[in-house]
Amino acid sequence: MSDEEKLYLDGKFQDLAKTLMTYVDGRVNGLDEGLKELNGRLHGVGERLHGVGERLQGVDERLHGLDERLHALMTYIDERSEAVETKLLTAFHGWARAMEIRTRVVSSQVSGMDERLALAEERIAELERRKAS
Repeated sequence: MSDEEKLYLDGKFQDLAKTLMTYVDGRVNGLDEGLKELNGRLHGVGERLHGVGERLQGVDERLHGLDERLHALMTYIDERSEAVETKLLTAFHGWARAMEIRTRVVSSQVSGMDERLALAEERIAELERRKAS
């Protein structure tokens, strides 16, 4: 191969190498820009996720507060129910004592009436026997 051909091929090779390097540099720069854009997007997603995490923490705190309020309400309801039960039982006990006393009085009155009725029946029976004899 002649020197001219070598120089020609060497020039073509250098031109091809420059073209290839320009192409590769362009592709690498494009990839760098794409990676930067992707990194920016990922950073934005990370910030949004951080915001979501903070909001979830706020929701968790509110739920914890609601749980405490619910527990306090249940305790209040239990205490009030016990107080009402105590008042009702006390009132029924008082009523039952009064009714027991009344029942005893009526029972003793009925018992006295039974005795009087028995005596009256005996007298009537004796009068009827006398009359028959």
